[in-house]
Amino acid sequence: MSAQTASGKTLENMLAAALRHQGYRWLEQVRVPNSLAGRQHTVDFVVIIPKVVTFPEVVLVSLKWQGSSGTVEEKAPFEVVRLVHLLSQNELTVQKGSKSKKNFTETKLRPQKAYIVLAGTGWNQSLKNWYISGGLQTYFPHSNIHIIDFYDFMNLVNNKAL
Repeated sequence: MSAQTASGKTLENMLAAALRHQGYRWLEQVRVPNSLAGRQHTVDFVVIIPKVVTFPEVVLVSLKWQGSSGTVEEKAPFEVVRLVHLLSQNELTVQKGSKSKKNFTETKLRPQKAYIVLAGTGWNQSLKNWYISGGLQTYFPHSNIHIIDFYDFMNLVNNKAL
């Protein structure tokens, strides 16, 4: 496992621990077949928030770790496009596990919003600030997609405010 992959996995473990501590339900690393252009999209987390009266709220979370300068910061706009596409669907079929290992599950969900969570110290700070402040809105209107810093996202999790 590369250092970048290990850092991303550490980030996932931190978020999973916070979600567990706050009593959220979630799925990790789920596949969405037939996403944009018929391709598969892997979503880092699908958080399911029970509601008393209505259907549960479903939130997609995409984690973007940037440990050193690189290309992940250039991939953020495409992630917005992919999430806009997923949110525009009436219903998503998400898959987890492997058919060959007999742990395959398929779940139908209706996501209402998504977060792109930016973490790590390798981000170009002015570009990260531009993303977080809504700079992409001019080019990709996305009212239900929030680009947010990892620490601010953890505050939302800890305050049960997703």
